[in-house]
Amino acid sequence: MRLGYAWLDSLSHELVHYAVASATHDRTPVWLQEGLAKFLEHRWRDPPGLTLTPSLQHLLAKGLATHKLISFDAMHPSMAKLPSAEDASLAFAEVATAIGYLHAHGGMAALRTAIALVAEGMDARKAVATAAQGSWPDFERGWRGHMAGLKLKLFPDFDIPTAHIRKAGAIASRRKPNEDEALTATSLKSTGPLRFLRLGNMMLKRNRPRAAVLEYQKGARAAALSSSGQSGGVSHGPDAAAAQWLFPVKLGRTFLALGEPDRALKALAGVQAVYPELPWPNLIAGEALLAKGDAPGAITAVRASLATNPFDPAVHCTLAEAYLKLPPGARPPQERITREQTYCRELAE
Repeated sequence: MRLGYAWLDSLSHELVHYAVASATHDRTPVWLQEGLAKFLEHRWRDPPGLTLTPSLQHLLAKGLATHKLISFDAMHPSMAKLPSAEDASLAFAEVATAIGYLHAHGGMAALRTAIALVAEGMDARKAVATAAQGSWPDFERGWRGHMAGLKLKLFPDFDIPTAHIRKAGAIASRRKPNEDEALTATSLKSTGPLRFLRLGNMMLKRNRPRAAVLEYQKGARAAALSSSGQSGGVSHGPDAAAAQWLFPVKLGRTFLALGEPDRALKALAGVQAVYPELPWPNLIAGEALLAKGDAPGAITAVRASLATNPFDPAVHCTLAEAYLKLPPGARPPQERITREQTYCRELAE
């Protein structure tokens, strides 16, 4: 993925698949397998409960509003065979909420009951309904009401980071992902908010960061106007959506280079909340917090970036530095610090 990938959650997700397949003798259908895996993939870091990223919330809200949800039957034999990445993401959101609804009925015990019944040969729909102490039509009606009751939010011009695939040449070069890769090849034409991105990048290359800040701020304002429909109705497609987070990232990095960590954090605050899948907001925030002397806060932010993109040397460099800034009694084992220092050095070569 050219914008990073939630690999730690994905490892957990696949481990859940392995456990469920083993426990049910591989009898679990795709929708239930994926629902359990998506619902439980955060258990290594969070208590049990439904966790939907803003991008999944957006897709589910859109699907509910347009009455265009993905049926469980359409998910067979694989989510990957759905027509688009957006459809696959929507399907994941649906099945996660279905398991979330079951969990709301009976906690982890209800999930274990459903798995045990499937292992005994019961149809998955009947097993889930039985675990919820009702019929399948009752469960389906309750689940749809549950989704509606989540009060999910639609985001104008939302950019779905998981839809971006890195080009073969970028992968072959082994260079770290760059936020500008979110844009198409023609995106730097002098139209719309993106002309300010081009000017800001030019200013940075000429070592004029203050001038770059002015251009990025203009771009952020133009992107906001475009999103709110005040730009004369002109649409710039996926690039306009990416601009919603791209300008704050550029501003955060530039403010940090200027030695203004507070302004960097302010620029990134909204993006961190809406786009947790992106590595750069968390990394830049971590660097800013470290510059302010908040080593524990920096570690939390940088580890969130690490969970999306472990190939950026700056992630490991900042993490190693933050560990060393902790009081001696609060530091992790020296082996972990040495490991981060090694990755910092080797990935930068």
